[in-house]
Amino acid sequence: MGIEARDEIKWLQRYIDELKGKVDLTVALIHEGTPARQSSMGNTDVRRALDKDIQTASQVKGLDILITGHAHVGTPEPIKVGNTLILSNGQRRY
Repeated sequence: MGIEARDEIKWLQRYIDELKGKVDLTVALIHEGTPARQSSMGNTDVRRALDKDIQTASQVKGLDILITGHAHVGTPEPIKVGNTLILSNGQRRY
């Protein structure tokens, strides 16, 4: 028994397809994204920091909510990509 890295798009899609018609809502919790770049004012560009999450949401069909945390930037409002809402907690915020 061990840890196996898999293609998240392929496996998310596989399980969402398997659940289709059996659930009311699909939610994925992931820990990815890109480290946020900061402007000279110290503000983080939230969309750029969540680029990997936005790509994931755009490629996985049937995903309703994507909750992520790697980018360390919060989303004051959900980001909508297609029919998927992306939410991210901020650094040291739970």
